[in-house]
Amino acid sequence: MDENERPQEVGEVVTPEENAAPAEQSEQPDEPSGARQSHRDNRRFQAARLGGERSGYERAMREIQAMQERRDQSERERMAFIAADAEDFARRYPEVDLGRLDGEAAFRRFCGSRYGKEPISELYEDYLALTGSVRASAVSSAESKSRRATGSGGGSGGESLTAAQQRSLEEWNRAFPDMKMTAKEYLSR
Repeated sequence: MDENERPQEVGEVVTPEENAAPAEQSEQPDEPSGARQSHRDNRRFQAARLGGERSGYERAMREIQAMQERRDQSERERMAFIAADAEDFARRYPEVDLGRLDGEAAFRRFCGSRYGKEPISELYEDYLALTGSVRASAVSSAESKSRRATGSGGGSGGESLTAAQQRSLEEWNRAFPDMKMTAKEYLSR
């Protein structure tokens, strides 16, 4: 056997027809005399085909294994980066709990796809700068509104009743519908 040949039980081997009738050959006059594949040529062809399939499978398995190794290596590098980054963050910001910061939805949304790729301490600095400017803007806006305010807009002259006084007033008004009192009148009696 040649190096490319395999035993016959590996795959299906199509054998040429050895007992072809001469009448069938006369129906195909265009066919050259040596066009039929011999049994030996057929076996060599089948062995080469199966060998190619086997080597293709092996090559595919090597490629899959290499991709898995690259994926594992990148995951190990990512985990090492995260561990070193967490240590650096704890050293720079000892008063901040990294677990709580990580669980904060606003911080995670701020980080977006940069999370885990850029140092967390830099992301936290940017986050503080942004939230600090937003907070300062909100405070200045509230102060501006309070300076421009002309009144509270929600009072009825400053007369307010406790819950017990309000119940008593409501009972009085139900009992004596022709002599109803307002809150101011109730307080002045």
